Amino acid sequence: NIADSLYVIEEGNVGIGTTSPGAKLDVYEATGNGVQIKAGDAITDKSLSVGSAGTPDKFVVQAGGNVGIGTNSPDVKLHLKGTDIRLRLQENTSNVTAVTNDMEGLELSMLGVSGIGRYTPMLKFMSADTSFTTKNPKLLAYVTGISEASYITDTGGKMGLSFGTSPIVATGVPVERMRIDGDGNVTIKAPTASGGGVLNLENTTDAVNGTDW
Repeated sequence: NIADSLYVIEEGNVGIGTTSPGAKLDVYEATGNGVQIKAGDAITDKSLSVGSAGTPDKFVVQAGGNVGIGTNSPDVKLHLKGTDIRLRLQENTSNVTAVTNDMEGLELSMLGVSGIGRYTPMLKFMSADTSFTTKNPKLLAYVTGISEASYITDTGGKMGLSFGTSPIVATGVPVERMRIDGDGNVTIKAPTASGGGVLNLENTTDAVNGTDW
């Protein structure tokens, strides 16, 4: 050992801060910092890459801060790629009876909403099919919050939900089709300026369409 801090055992495992390393490199620190890794200044330089003998780069952290799982070239802060991609958020508690600010879930937040008509981060539905778009990925539909009064105090402000979809001939970004305002009122927008049916009630049991409104 070197100054009683670095150990190499017969199996070839190396321990830093431990006399019984359980892996090829085992780092232990009871207090203070653990491992610090630095890479080059280029944002695509790999600070950390974790893989297997047959598949390198299963988990990659780039110097610019992007993290890739299933890809070695993440384009965003967290980029998941594969054939069966599911992101699970599971809370250990159960039987929650009230909505609170700190309850678990998918959180989309931004620094401020200080005016009317300001959008929160979107839940976006995208396509990466290059056969029909040069925008990769292309935004096809969305759900987003939109402010109806300025959030300048903890008890102030007003927030609604906007739902956007793409028509058959879609250009640019999706069009807002429905909004639920902060008071619970629902507005469904007609697909054309002259109006037209925007709400259809269907009898799914008998497979009979209802009336368009």
